[in-house]
Amino acid sequence: MLIASVSGASLRLGGRDVVKGVSLDLHAGEVVALVGPNGAGKSSLLRLIAGDARPDQGRISVCGRPLEGWSRAALARCRSVVPQDTQLDFAFTVLEVVLIGRSPHGTGRDENRRARNIALDCLERVGASHLTSRFYPSLSGGERQRVQIARALAQIDGIGAEGGRCLLLDEHTSNLDPAHQHGMFQLAREVAAEGVGVIAVVHDLNLAAAYGDRIGVLDRGELVAFGPPELVLTPAVIGQVFGLACVTLRNPLTGALALATAPLPPNPIQEGLRA
Repeated sequence: MLIASVSGASLRLGGRDVVKGVSLDLHAGEVVALVGPNGAGKSSLLRLIAGDARPDQGRISVCGRPLEGWSRAALARCRSVVPQDTQLDFAFTVLEVVLIGRSPHGTGRDENRRARNIALDCLERVGASHLTSRFYPSLSGGERQRVQIARALAQIDGIGAEGGRCLLLDEHTSNLDPAHQHGMFQLAREVAAEGVGVIAVVHDLNLAAAYGDRIGVLDRGELVAFGPPELVLTPAVIGQVFGLACVTLRNPLTGALALATAPLPPNPIQEGLRA
């Protein structure tokens, strides 16, 4: 099932093209990782797919319907987003924050009881059950990140697989220690196995290679490569986009594609011109 489709999407902000003619697709059961340098357009592309920004050109569909054909509430029931940073300074408990994800599903005694059970289950999935009664502002950055992932999972829980579900993650492991980084990507794979389409903005190329079914490499707003990790994360692409020397190998513990990188040596011609 096609979960999201981006066709020739462009977005201009502040007089600059931050997304330029990007086309890609996302299928149920798939994890797509978006990588690229700072300012490459990864988060802007995610905002377009989420419906939080409208493209200046191109078309975007989510769960079989053009974005403009969705009401905000209906879209929120099948598509959830974990942003880079969520400012929430009110003294909500962790459970109350996760329950915010259930707000598009309505209220009522039965729904409220069901929502609480779903929220508790999602907190357990992210390893944060022990935080349930804590006040959200008192949490560390990594704890907040896990709570936001639980909130996003709760938001799309219970939608029939025939309707499609989409989970959008914007650097969702940036504040986590290495063990929790792997844990949250393993969870993303588990969620994908349940029929959800997952797109994750990632800075760590090895995490992208280990957990992404396909990788999208963005540079200056353009999608310069899109496909399986072995075909996309090549020394040529890494050198061109990131300015790094790269050697690809296999992780001896998992067999997944892994990358060893280092700064490119100085170009003697350019060094001579500077002199």
